Amino acid sequence: MSRLRQSQVNMANMQTEYDDRLQKANYELLKLREEFVKLRDRYERQGVNL
Repeated sequence: MSRLRQSQVNMANMQTEYDDRLQKANYELLKLREEFVKLRDRYERQGVNL
């Protein structure tokens, strides 16, 4: 395989890995936001202002 082709393959693999990690990070952020809303709602029902 030529060096150029190998570089292209490596870059494509890095992009795929980056996209996967970004998707996982966005999912984790979504879960954290959901948990925050639950906690905020619970505290607000108890009369605690955040």
